[in-house]
Amino acid sequence: MIHIYKLSTKITKIIYKLETMKKTLIICSLLLLISSCRNANDNENLTKSENLIGVWQQTKSVIYSGKDNSVLGTYPNDDPCEKNATSEFKSDGKLIISEFYTNSSNVCVARPIVIKNYTFDSTTKKLTVNNKLEGDITKLTNSTLELTADYHYDDNGDGTPDIYIDYYQK
Repeated sequence: MIHIYKLSTKITKIIYKLETMKKTLIICSLLLLISSCRNANDNENLTKSENLIGVWQQTKSVIYSGKDNSVLGTYPNDDPCEKNATSEFKSDGKLIISEFYTNSSNVCVARPIVIKNYTFDSTTKKLTVNNKLEGDITKLTNSTLELTADYHYDDNGDGTPDIYIDYYQK
């Protein structure tokens, strides 16, 4: 009988230790999960701001109906000369714009380079150029930029301002 009592006591102690270890493991796992989520969000905001820095080329512009979000027009940047155009966001808050056009002799000519100041708020996703709101950056990765511009213009005449999105690639 004494052996059964000792065995029962040992089993009770082992179960208690296992329950304590299980609780400790769950608490540690939760803390790790919460910590990693917070760090991921912090890094995402940093990364998104940093992703804007670099040279971008516009690939297309799309106009969407402000009423039903249908596509009103897609304008690819497929002109060989205009494809040379770039917008370079520098880390010092400068935006360098290089544009090109085809002259009457069918020669690709560079327009004078334009340098502007910009700010980007990674929380609100607002891009401001020369103290004027350009629009919202709705997508920003290390190679893709989508800028939704608010021109307050009704392209299709339905009484609702339409949505203009410019697409860029690095």
